[in-house]
Amino acid sequence: ALAACGDDGGASSDLGPDPATVAPADVSLYFEAVVRPEGDQKESLLAALSKVTNSDDPGALINSAIERGLSEQGFSYSEDVEPWLGQRAGAFLTEITADGGDGAVAVAVTDTDAARSAIQKAADADDVQETDATYEGVDYQVDQEGAAVGIVGDFLVAGTKTGFEAAVDASNDASLTSNLEDTDALDSVPSDSLFSTYIDAAKLVDLAVESGAVTQKDLEAAAGDQLDSLDEGPVVISGGATADSFSIEASGPGGSDSPGDLVSGLPADAWMAIGVPMIGEAISTG
Repeated sequence: ALAACGDDGGASSDLGPDPATVAPADVSLYFEAVVRPEGDQKESLLAALSKVTNSDDPGALINSAIERGLSEQGFSYSEDVEPWLGQRAGAFLTEITADGGDGAVAVAVTDTDAARSAIQKAADADDVQETDATYEGVDYQVDQEGAAVGIVGDFLVAGTKTGFEAAVDASNDASLTSNLEDTDALDSVPSDSLFSTYIDAAKLVDLAVESGAVTQKDLEAAAGDQLDSLDEGPVVISGGATADSFSIEASGPGGSDSPGDLVSGLPADAWMAIGVPMIGEAISTG
């Protein structure tokens, strides 16, 4: 996800509020992305994108696509989004149901009043009736289909009603950043990553079985003894960009070694690298 390529400026070491602080501690799946890159991170991304798109100005292409998409809904990025959009956004899944699932998206905001105005403009523009509600002192809107949206601390949170309330609870109590194992997994993500995905496979499998999406018998038949390894800890996948390439890394309970040495040895004209620590051992024992 990339919103209008961010702003010009210096280094991008401070990414602002962390969306993981409003993700529940028991979440099974969490995704985070830099939606407004700045400084060196922005420059590296645009340089890499120029190679992929064969364009001297990939930022203009992205800006045009975003404005075009929003204009079709009666919105403008520069007027309705840019004034409040922060640098990071996160999304989490808490439940899997027969109808889909429960979860929410949390987008960092720099101006809560501007973000609330955008929420109200979106509510006025659609045909679904919204109702004002309050949960644990947090005001939000919920429509007839159970979709909820509101401001939770430094974030615009939108999702199912259950997902929204879970974000409020996480902001007040235990979040994904509260558990030591989860924190270690999240800390393994390189600081210059553009996106990361946290997967607690054991919880995800349990949710799938509980929802009826798959049976335990089918899982055991397909995965066998490998199911036991799911309890060893979460898996984190992250991706970033340099001026010359994109890279994807994966780390799990076995370690979080960086594939940097492998990536640096790739041909000069390569623009994508994927590194998985100890993949040879994983294949031989899988």
